[in-house]
Amino acid sequence: IVGTLAASVDVFLVGRCFDSVAVTSYVITRRPVDMVSTLLLRSSGALIPTVTYLAGKRADSDLSGLVVNACSRIVWLLSFACLGTVIFLEPIIGLWVGRQHYMGEQIGVMLALGLAVQVFAGAFSNFLWASGEAQVFLKLNVLLNVLIVVGMVAGIYFGGVLGMIVGALMPRLMLGVWLLPKLALAALRVTPADRAAIWRELAHAVAALATGLLIFLMLERARPAVIFNGLVALVGAMAALGLFSFRLRCDLGKAVGWSPRCSSQHQ
Repeated sequence: IVGTLAASVDVFLVGRCFDSVAVTSYVITRRPVDMVSTLLLRSSGALIPTVTYLAGKRADSDLSGLVVNACSRIVWLLSFACLGTVIFLEPIIGLWVGRQHYMGEQIGVMLALGLAVQVFAGAFSNFLWASGEAQVFLKLNVLLNVLIVVGMVAGIYFGGVLGMIVGALMPRLMLGVWLLPKLALAALRVTPADRAAIWRELAHAVAALATGLLIFLMLERARPAVIFNGLVALVGAMAALGLFSFRLRCDLGKAVGWSPRCSSQHQ
């Protein structure tokens, strides 16, 4: 019940504090982000049966490797999804219903950040549930959703729609990005080396995202052309991630039939 309320209270608050046009614009602006979030969360949700099976067998080595590989791929995809959201959200809405319904760059950037935090926290939430720690999962989930609702109410009062998004983001940053991974990784007995690998890949993904944004801003300053510049920025981000991440290079090499000497602990 609390989760359902937290998922829909933002639309209710916008409707109570603003007019129907603002509600329509907010829902339209958020819709593409929600679709991407749903797709990315399914990747970790699909692993729940496997994680539960390995956790029950206490196959710690296989389980630890599975979690670190899954988390690595999730943060890689998130870096491209967030970059694409920042760049292409306005053109997509413009082609869909018209640019007049886009709520602005600040809202778009915060929605992209919210996408990253929600999917990252959601993946570890799925892993915590799969580990068998159902009571811990339920209590933390209720607490998180209550804080999100409180944050939204306070945020929209002090800062409008942007404040509401920030208010929902803060509890997810405090609990979803810090506490949830800590509890999930401990419950799944992930090794310290693999925990470090997850955070290392997250740093690589953030660096690739920053590189893509920098490329886009430089191209836009020289010659405004959002679609072309955005595609170039995405390619640049992918190249940067491949340069930063040895794990990604190793996985791509195996996928195309070239097997480099990849150690069990990627660097």
